[in-house]
Amino acid sequence: MAKKIYDVIVVGTGAGGGMAMKTLREAGLNVVALNSGRQIDPAKGL
Repeated sequence: MAKKIYDVIVVGTGAGGGMAMKTLREAGLNVVALNSGRQIDPAKGL
């Protein structure tokens, strides 16, 4: 498997994290987000 290299790791995808990711991506950086929470199976819904 090929390794992916990111410029920035954003922890949390709330309002602040979302805006940070948007701004960083618009600046041309490779961004990955880490978010905690329970796993949801899209096939089963909430």
